[in-house]
Amino acid sequence: MVNLICFFISLVLNVVTSILSGVVHLLADFIVSPIRTTSRVLQTVASLGMVGAIVTVVVLKWKAPQYLDGMNWWQFAGAIALAFIVVMLTQWVLDRPTAAQRRAAKYQANESDRTDATSRDRLTRAERARLEELEAAEFERKKAQCQEAVDRLNRLSRARAQRLASQQESNHEE
Repeated sequence: MVNLICFFISLVLNVVTSILSGVVHLLADFIVSPIRTTSRVLQTVASLGMVGAIVTVVVLKWKAPQYLDGMNWWQFAGAIALAFIVVMLTQWVLDRPTAAQRRAAKYQANESDRTDATSRDRLTRAERARLEELEAAEFERKKAQCQEAVDRLNRLSRARAQRLASQQESNHEE
């Protein structure tokens, strides 16, 4: 008998301790991020309500169908749909990055831009000279390609002008 009493006392203490630790955790979460904590609580309540409604109707339909006579099924379906919408909206809120996460991402992006800009400053003189030579060579190569394209267009336009002139002369002679 004493063992049974000790068992029930330890069981009650474990349950109370678990509930208290859950409440303390929930309060701490609410202090840190109230919107996320509220969303999490709403999502849990809506999920349990939806599942509870479905299980209740299934069990009643199976065991006591007389209780479901005259039940408005649209209200039942509407309650489940509303609970589903609440679950989806709260999940959307939970998936969004927090302001601190957005700030950290913005800071990280700015930091990477800054390191890219200053990485050129960290080059040695020889590396900087080599980089400038490569850039100058690339510029000259592109300049030569552009000049070649311009020359090709000039040749084509001259050839076309000569063809038009010869066509006009042949039209003039006729």
